[in-house]
Amino acid sequence: MRSAGVAFWRLARPTIRAESYGLRRSNMKPSLAGMAVLAVLALGAGADEVHLTNGDRMSGTVVSAPAGHVAIDMPGIGVVTVPDELVASVVRAKPPEPSATWVTSADVGVMLSTGNSRARDATVALSGKRAAGRLEQLFGVSLARSEGSGSTDNSCILGCPRIRTRDQLDIDYEARWKTGPAWYLLGNFELFRDPIKEIDGRITLGAGAGRTLWERDAGSLTTDIGISQVRESLIGGNQNNPALRWGVTFNHWLQPERLELFHQGQLLKILDAARGAVWDSGSGIRFHLSDTWQASLRLDLQHETEPAPGREKTDATYSATLGIKF
Repeated sequence: MRSAGVAFWRLARPTIRAESYGLRRSNMKPSLAGMAVLAVLALGAGADEVHLTNGDRMSGTVVSAPAGHVAIDMPGIGVVTVPDELVASVVRAKPPEPSATWVTSADVGVMLSTGNSRARDATVALSGKRAAGRLEQLFGVSLARSEGSGSTDNSCILGCPRIRTRDQLDIDYEARWKTGPAWYLLGNFELFRDPIKEIDGRITLGAGAGRTLWERDAGSLTTDIGISQVRESLIGGNQNNPALRWGVTFNHWLQPERLELFHQGQLLKILDAARGAVWDSGSGIRFHLSDTWQASLRLDLQHETEPAPGREKTDATYSATLGIKF
């Protein structure tokens, strides 16, 4: 063991640059055991490695070196510089995995709704995204409550008594598991409530598969398809039906990291002739004012082919929001 340590230091000693560390050459002769401990600690921290032609290995951080040399900063030792002809290979440490934290935003704004009601009021939304390895999670919560005329007649917006015209809650959660560069499996959950449309509650639980059709620095386009189970609490009673689901998500940066187009849509085909299909989408433009603040203009559409009797098929909501990212 002693001969191995001596051989190592004979190899490295001529090129150790100790003067920049205020050390004497004699102070840079640690024991072999100390070197082993330092090497293990360096490896545990994700260190670079320099493999020598004689089989020895040095661990630390590779730093700049004169032409024809390789230099590595070894913990507790200093910078060791080795000629290229004595280096078999250099292995860089893997960069640390990014921390799996939620990226969340909260938005408040004003809205104008048309369809089953006409009203001007406020809307609140919360959304988030978390990526950890192959798993990506997304959630969204939106709440819209307002008072208005309860009529689709424009002349009645100001003249009629004000009643509750919108009481909508929408909670979404989706988990995606990447199975390859483009494909992923997914599971999703949605709770939707809109008593104005005589929907006391609609719970959708589903699973499926999706594919990233396009992904660049300028944006991305993904689509997915799956099966769902839909449980609805309607004014006329409860229903529990299977359904087919198709979704699409798109975003495109008009100005990198500043101005973004976005669209997210979902078609839910409930396998009951009396319930039909539901299309739900949100589209707009988002202004990233800073790392913390954002603003958006958006249009939300919801269309039901078989609405409750006396209700409109399509609801449209126009909104302008200001949000904070955290």
